[in-house]
Amino acid sequence: MARGGSAKLTEAQRTRRKERALGLAGDLSQARDEYLASAKSIAQKHHRSMGWVSNMLYISGKKGATRRAANAWSTFQGRRIRQLNRDRPEGDRYKVGTVPEEEMEAMREEYGALTAEERAELKEESTQAREEKENAVKLSNKAVEKDFEVTMKSINIQLESLMNRTGCEVMLVGVRGNAANYQQPHVFVSDRAKSWLKHAYNVEPDDVGLQLEGFAVSNAGKSAPLPAKQAHHNDVAECRNTIQAGLDAILFKKLNKPLGCVLMNYANYERKIVEEYGVELQGWPLPKGPLKQNPGDLKRADVLALRGALRAGHCKWASLSSVELEARKAQNAQKQASGDLVYFEAKVRRKKGSTNPTSTSSPDNSPGASETPAGSPSSPSTAT
Repeated sequence: MARGGSAKLTEAQRTRRKERALGLAGDLSQARDEYLASAKSIAQKHHRSMGWVSNMLYISGKKGATRRAANAWSTFQGRRIRQLNRDRPEGDRYKVGTVPEEEMEAMREEYGALTAEERAELKEESTQAREEKENAVKLSNKAVEKDFEVTMKSINIQLESLMNRTGCEVMLVGVRGNAANYQQPHVFVSDRAKSWLKHAYNVEPDDVGLQLEGFAVSNAGKSAPLPAKQAHHNDVAECRNTIQAGLDAILFKKLNKPLGCVLMNYANYERKIVEEYGVELQGWPLPKGPLKQNPGDLKRADVLALRGALRAGHCKWASLSSVELEARKAQNAQKQASGDLVYFEAKVRRKKGSTNPTSTSSPDNSPGASETPAGSPSSPSTAT
């Protein structure tokens, strides 16, 4: 007996099960090919796009639906309500559930007097109307827009319930896929995810939806657009913000550090970032690593290369294991001893009106801190 008390399958049973699985896979593949061939034929014949035809042929939402049987009373009630609304102004017409009780009582009496043949005719009329509605091709995309709105509203409710149950953070963005559709961007972002977007990329959730919609409509998902040309200082700021956001994220995940409590230190990167926190910025696209390479000090071509690597995800933060960290420390110590400077200390400066040099008041991990090699003599200060 196998674990759990179930009998072990014989070789013949395993063979039959495998044959059934292969048969099912083959039938599904054949049906998929026939479906695509039919959709392509319809698109070419009627000069429509494959996306439009696929939307019209979509059947997944109907496969498990249970349909109500044709109802003679519903058909009769709808007919009588239309008769009552003929003389009523638009905006003040009756709907199911708003008809006065005296009118409903008259309908029930009239319906009760119908013969079996008359009720059968009403049922047949209901069936025909349903079939005509289902087979009609919706040339307007208003139905797509309504479907999008209803579905997203339902998803929002489920996501809110999930957040309450698990405490997770969620970000959902839904936009139209082409210019022929009408739906507006839909963005659902939890509070902390919204704060992260603001801190990491300085954007609002609605802006993300608009940008994604612009890309989807203009490119149709075929290829990524060329990076937009922007001022050099904006490129520098984007690189710094992306690097800082990545550092915040990995330190929060590894050490539960609050966002923004550790600033990126380019001047003393190895000591103040790598060795102190056990993290490394991998994939730096320039010949030297992040040490002493603040984006604000780089040439424009180097800044663009760094920006491209950060956007593509090639340059990103990674955590070092204890073994990797110890090896890194030993390597840095060896480089420092051989004259290949790795560690730097903050420069000293004179207080205003004093001839004695004093240490700078800026912290070691300040992103703009200017530092000199450790162990090197300070330049003598001269009185003015």
